[in-house]
Amino acid sequence: RVSYQAANDQGHHLAARSFEGHIQQPWRIGSFSALTKGHDAELPDYDAQTSPEITTVQPIVRTALDRFSFPRGAQAGTCLHALFEYWDFTNDDSEAMQKLVSRTLLQYGFDDKWTPVACQWLTEVLATPLGENDLSLGQLTQAKRLDELAFYFPVAGLSVSRLQRDLLPLLADNSPLKTVIKRLSFYDLTGFMKGFIDLVFEHEGRFYIVDYKSNHLGHNQADYQTEQLNNAMISHDYPLQYLIYTLALHRYLKIRLPDYDPEQHLGGAYYLFIRGMKAEWGQAGIFYDKPDSVVLDALDRCLQGVSDE
Repeated sequence: RVSYQAANDQGHHLAARSFEGHIQQPWRIGSFSALTKGHDAELPDYDAQTSPEITTVQPIVRTALDRFSFPRGAQAGTCLHALFEYWDFTNDDSEAMQKLVSRTLLQYGFDDKWTPVACQWLTEVLATPLGENDLSLGQLTQAKRLDELAFYFPVAGLSVSRLQRDLLPLLADNSPLKTVIKRLSFYDLTGFMKGFIDLVFEHEGRFYIVDYKSNHLGHNQADYQTEQLNNAMISHDYPLQYLIYTLALHRYLKIRLPDYDPEQHLGGAYYLFIRGMKAEWGQAGIFYDKPDSVVLDALDRCLQGVSDE
């Protein structure tokens, strides 16, 4: 039998070595969703899962099949986005629309009973004027459209503090964008910014962004007016999204247009809450803003890590 005896360690002091190196900041891909909710930066952002109205107001049971009772959620949003992406807005062939809608609904797991609802809904949204000049999506030919425009651009040391310091002084106090930027919280980003713009279109020499939102804000036209839209935009941080998307378009046009001038060529961003859009309802469901070129330049410098100091 052998007994183990530990060696005499007296006089030996053990300690971890001091780290004197430098840990490189992680290189990663960011996006609007990743900056605001920590979502997957590789995926398109298709509508909010919930809205404040759904969580705070007792739901109304609707038996009628209409735009307000159409299913909600990410899957429904993706399905509706696909209809706008693949339909020729100037096509008045009702049979062709019915075939596309029916096929798309079944592809995303929705009953064919919704086909007449979705066809009428799509037709009404396309006919709704987007502003005082009576422009509507239904007037846009395929040659005037870029659907699902994906973009990447490099980012160097983007931080919340830098973003707030440089942008907040440039924004009006009542601006939804200012409200959103004030409450931002995300890890510093070095790498690339990635995004998917639902639609870019050109009209009379100006280029616009469109983002389709199928968020359910209520069951009536009154639930899709300016105040309700502003609340929804702020609640889901959408102003930051359209600021990033507008900068992406701004950079894109700089490359593609030799005489590019943002004041002349940049039209702004439309956020279309399609459940509230109908021609006779005026501007219900339509949110529009055009970020000032000074704000875009400030954001551009933030993303490039260029200091104004």
